[in-house]
Amino acid sequence: MRSLIELTSRSFEEELVDIRFLLDKEVTDLQERRSLLEEAAQSGDAAAWEEVKSSFTVNPVAGLPHVASQLMSDFSSEKSNFKLAMGSDSNAEDDAVQWIATVPASEDPFAKLLMCRLLCKGGLKQAPSLEKVQPEKDLEAQKCEKNKETEIEEEEEEEYEEGLQWEERSNTLDHLSAEEMAARLRIGSVVGRGRDWQGTDSSMRSGKVKNIEAGKVTVQWSCGVRGTYNMGAEGQYCLKLFANHLENGWGVLSRGTPESLNCDKLSGSNDIKEKTSLLTSGRLKNVRALLSLRCTSPGWSRQVLQQAAADLEDLVLVNPEQQHLDVVQDMPRLRKLVLMGAGKLVAPLPPGLEELYLQTVNRDQLLVVAKLPALRRLEVGCHFSDPVPEVPFPRALPPAGLRWLRCGLYPLRTALRLMRAHRATLEVVELVAASREPYGCPDLATELGRCRLRRLKRLIFLRETGKKFCKHDALDCSKQKFQVWDVLMTLGILTVVECSLCD
Repeated sequence: MRSLIELTSRSFEEELVDIRFLLDKEVTDLQERRSLLEEAAQSGDAAAWEEVKSSFTVNPVAGLPHVASQLMSDFSSEKSNFKLAMGSDSNAEDDAVQWIATVPASEDPFAKLLMCRLLCKGGLKQAPSLEKVQPEKDLEAQKCEKNKETEIEEEEEEEYEEGLQWEERSNTLDHLSAEEMAARLRIGSVVGRGRDWQGTDSSMRSGKVKNIEAGKVTVQWSCGVRGTYNMGAEGQYCLKLFANHLENGWGVLSRGTPESLNCDKLSGSNDIKEKTSLLTSGRLKNVRALLSLRCTSPGWSRQVLQQAAADLEDLVLVNPEQQHLDVVQDMPRLRKLVLMGAGKLVAPLPPGLEELYLQTVNRDQLLVVAKLPALRRLEVGCHFSDPVPEVPFPRALPPAGLRWLRCGLYPLRTALRLMRAHRATLEVVELVAASREPYGCPDLATELGRCRLRRLKRLIFLRETGKKFCKHDALDCSKQKFQVWDVLMTLGILTVVECSLCD
């Protein structure tokens, strides 16, 4: 209020005399109109009353309690309009006739000054609330209904817990023969140096298949080299098939823009001058996306994070230490985070995170993730040899909750619990599962149905991920997809069900 008065005084100081004249004239006019209203009210002449009342630009409101010289509800400098509640007499009875008029104070300088004058004279007060008090019976009914919903939810959870009983088994093939790898090769498959590889060039660590013809495979290596190799021809198998590394899509900013910096090459370099130059150039202050920062030089990596911390929105961090995560947790604008090789490290994460990728997650890390209120996209996985014990995930209530989940957790019960905790919001689920033996689950379709994913639009079974190959058979896959789709349809959930290999 005080700031409004000061601002108005400064803005209209030169025009105060003219406005005062207009204000006095308006007051005289209002007094005349008031006299007319009083005479019409006392005469009891309905026609005269209506004629006088219609001359006002206000709306009659019946049943309002009297507020002498009171003005408005919701008076705020942020509002564009003010509502004035005007009474005929400060000493009138509580049932006196009232009117409410809207004054566009933010647009009309005269109205602003009028507001300030009324405020100074004590005529500006908060109008009484017009909200009706809810009857005690309605409040009691709502309380009973809420208690009933809570009881039903507790019964459903108990029933769900009782059904989570089966012996877990691995759903992956850890090793494929060279012949099996050759049979699985497709354009776009990721490969490395295989059993019969010849050569010592260590830069050819991984590449993508560009062509397959008569047992020979052309590969475009990540280092830029292109070559053709035997995969069955002449009895040689020079390549090794890798499971597909899933495209996570976290780096939404283009790598070629000034706001994005790819640190992959520099992180692994021993060039002291180049690394020092990055820290002294001031470029990190303008970076919004920091990609592939490998913490092979822990001290240097920490300083890179510290310089970019204030404005960083997107971060891909490889093999971090606790000191690096300590910097990450205080990044105020961070929205997307990829942690690769974080091991057993656990640290609080920025509460504003919307997207998170954890390559190999553990139980404590999952518990931290479950407390992120803004998280909408999550990718988590673990190795069969290092399972994640079942975690008591709290139920996510909208608007909080995941919309997208890519999950490769073992045991499957942990994955199902995570999905069920976000059943009110999940729209897309990508689940690592085999077509023949999905984690040893006796009936994957039934278990997915019990998760009650009411908003699910798309379900994708990931058959090859990380360093593992899930057991897959085209015929079994088709049957499994239909069974899952049919169960979800029975529950009224219309969902597209796909396989990462078949579809």
